[in-house]
Order: sequence, then structure tokens, then C-alpha cells
Amino acid sequence: MKLSKLDLQSHNSTQNEDIKKITSLYSNSGWKRFLAKFRFWYAPFKEIESLVPKNGVIVDLGCAEGILANFLAVSSNSRNVIGIELDRNRLKIANHKIKNISFHEGDITKIKIPSCDTIILFHVLHHLLTYEDQEKVLKKCNEALQANGKILIVEIYIKPSFSYLLSWFTDHFLVAWFFEKRIYSPILFRNIDDWEKVLEKNRFHCIAYPVKGFLPFSNVIFECDRINS
Repeated sequence: MKLSKLDLQSHNSTQNEDIKKITSLYSNSGWKRFLAKFRFWYAPFKEIESLVPKNGVIVDLGCAEGILANFLAVSSNSRNVIGIELDRNRLKIANHKIKNISFHEGDITKIKIPSCDTIILFHVLHHLLTYEDQEKVLKKCNEALQANGKILIVEIYIKPSFSYLLSWFTDHFLVAWFFEKRIYSPILFRNIDDWEKVLEKNRFHCIAYPVKGFLPFSNVIFECDRINS
């Protein structure tokens, strides 16, 4: 798989204004405001926004509190953004009635994904219950995408580093405690080579962008074009 560097210099000023708009949407309580600011600090939301087309139907699978989905909608009025999330309590936080976005409750391993131009899976696949479920979702994504559609996947970058260790601990223990009300959660990480194999098997051609910088967690972005038969 080709490893590339993402250049964001031309996007930063506009994106920073849009980030301010989004964090203000979550300012009605201290913890929601903190959540939004924290997510923009540690997660590669700006990198993802730079890769998403400025128009078309964008589906964010497992959108959680909708911070990324709302950011995508605010960043371009020509995007029609659809956020899908299993946890209805998180969906209640997500909906801020932005005109070009809608939110829906659903299990991404079971629902029919709407026909779309771009699909985003941000820290979602490694939380599914089985590796078979990962492939099931990728197959459904391929079927839902238009001919020239693409999928953007953010996963944990497995490498010998403190950021990977922190990512491993957070997903196995902290996420399990705060969101699943249990002590430990099994997590289905894959290394870059394994992701390449499973994505090619499900008819996607991908470029990987390891996210650089002084960040607490270890991330890699896969930009995947749908392979048409």
C-alpha cells in the first residue's frame, strides 16, 4: 500500500473558522464543549475534511456525537451529510438542526446504507464484534457507493510508540468504561498490511496517510476508491 503525506496548509484558515462554529454548537454545557474541543485536538478531523468532496452525499457511519459530521456539513453547504449511530443518547447530542445534515439511529452491520458519494468510518471498524462484521460493513459500503465513490477510514496505526500504547489502553479500557459500562472491551485492530488485504478483497484501492504530529493517539487514514467492475 502506498504511504503518503497529507498537506493541509491551504485549508487551515477556513477550517479553523468552521471549527469555532462547531465548538460553539456544543457550548450549552461544559462537558459537551470540552468534548468538542478535545475531539478536534486529538482526532484528525481536519485531515478527513480535506479529503471529503465539497459536494455530494456523505455518510458518516458510527457518527457518535456528530462532531465530525456537523463539521463536514458546516464546511460546505453543497454536502448532504447523513450521520448514522447506534447509541440514541449520543445522537441526541449530535443533532443541532443544521440544514444540510440528518441523523439516524441504526446498527451499521444490519442497516441498508443510503446510496452516496463518500462514506466515513472514523474509529468504527475496530469496535465491531468480529472481523467478519468488519468485512460485512465494507461490502455494504461498496454496494452503497456511486461509481466514482470513495470511503475514508480512520484506524489505529500499529507501531512501536507511546501513542499506540495509549490508543490500545484507551480503546480496551477507557472507552469500555465510559461508553459500554464494562471494565474491558475486545478491540479488533489490524496493521496496515492486513487492512490493505481486506480492503482489496472488498474491491477498494487505497492510499494510507499516517497522521503525523505531536498527538496523543496513533492514527492512520485510508483513502479508498471503489473499484468498478
